[in-house]
Amino acid sequence: MDPLELLNERMNDFPGYATDTDRRLSDEMVRAFLGEMLADLQVKLAPLDPEVGGQIGELMFRAGFTNQIAFRPYESVELSDAGIAEIASADVRAIDLADVAATVRRDGLPSFLAEVTAAFDARDAAMRSLAATGS
Repeated sequence: MDPLELLNERMNDFPGYATDTDRRLSDEMVRAFLGEMLADLQVKLAPLDPEVGGQIGELMFRAGFTNQIAFRPYESVELSDAGIAEIASADVRAIDLADVAATVRRDGLPSFLAEVTAAFDARDAAMRSLAATGS
């Protein structure tokens, strides 16, 4: 199954990446998915060490707002099939973390949060790459 099919299977009404509006909605849906996962972890594993709690807070902030630096140049680029597969793969990597989150224990939380940070970074990098190459 290709990444776009996986996203459609995991998220109801996933719009894809064909238009500017679709990309905005897709970005919002993936970030919301991650934000809800982080909020659930925050409750499940409370009370948290202040440093780890701060990391979750920073990631929830990232989940709540579009990274305009990465998104603005990307939103209106015409994407090839390869470009769609690239951004969809980054989004699949991000939402797959929800499956892992269910098994995270307090002692594994810092490394899991590093994975979430890497997933956000990968999404941003994919958007910047697609904007730079115009594909």
